[in-house]
Amino acid sequence: MGTRNRAMQALLSALEQEVSLQDHGFQVEMGPTKGVVIERANHVWGIWHYYKKCFFWTAAGYTQPIFKTKDLDEALAYTLDQLTNQDIGFPTLSNASVTFAWQNRQNTKRYPVFH
Repeated sequence: MGTRNRAMQALLSALEQEVSLQDHGFQVEMGPTKGVVIERANHVWGIWHYYKKCFFWTAAGYTQPIFKTKDLDEALAYTLDQLTNQDIGFPTLSNASVTFAWQNRQNTKRYPVFH
């Protein structure tokens, strides 16, 4: 196994063991291009790649990496900071709110949206 594969396996293993990512509903897997893909609710949040002894983070929606480091621990810390320390959660509704909205769905007016 080459340096790149060892580095990516080490990052994958570290991220898989990170409880805070699991608690936030993130899943980590090795992608088809040997990048470490982080997703939640079937949406990709970012991908780590390894090239020339550096980890590169490309966040969802970006075409180029936005962060680079040579250190595995720094890559792990950056991931946790970006994904678990921000308010990126889905809105939550109480069961009463969901029930009320469902029961009253026919009483709402729908207006066309013009762009």
